[in-house]
Amino acid sequence: VYLFGYDWRLSGVVNGKRLAAFVEYLKNKLRGNTLEGFRFVTHSMGCYVMCCYLTELSGNYTDISKAVFCAPPFRGSPYAVVHLVKGDGGPKSFLSKKFGRSEDIRKVVRTYPALLELAPWYPGSMAYEDGTPMDLTDIDDWQSNIWDDIENLFRARLTALADFRNNHMCDLSKLPEDLRSRMIIIA
Repeated sequence: VYLFGYDWRLSGVVNGKRLAAFVEYLKNKLRGNTLEGFRFVTHSMGCYVMCCYLTELSGNYTDISKAVFCAPPFRGSPYAVVHLVKGDGGPKSFLSKKFGRSEDIRKVVRTYPALLELAPWYPGSMAYEDGTPMDLTDIDDWQSNIWDDIENLFRARLTALADFRNNHMCDLSKLPEDLRSRMIIIA
């Protein structure tokens, strides 16, 4: 068993590249042993990392024997927006223990690419009261107090978010059948 630790604050893209490098390291370390590929078990945000790793492979999936995705937030979580807007992690939240006040939490986490990547993007996930859909990659659909003191950084994060969704978050349904038959999703 090999554990891959990743920095949950960084983009899944960065962590997907790091996972690719880690797998290459393991292949070199285990050279000479009979390898039939690796078995991956992921949970929650680790599923994002795995999807970015799959994109990184550019169609060469020979190193994947099996993959299990447990509780994957493939299309995001509304709770990520709660952290970004309110900073409210609740009294038992590790963020509350680390940073204290909700305002402090919000100021810190809004700079984390990974938390933005966890913002929901399934149809109907975010809408105005009149039903008009929100586009969380558009700065105009965010409260100005979320970004007004870090506008350039926030715009860059939203550009990266759009790139993440369009180019790096692997759509498992478009993978080859042979690979999909070796995967299981536990929701």
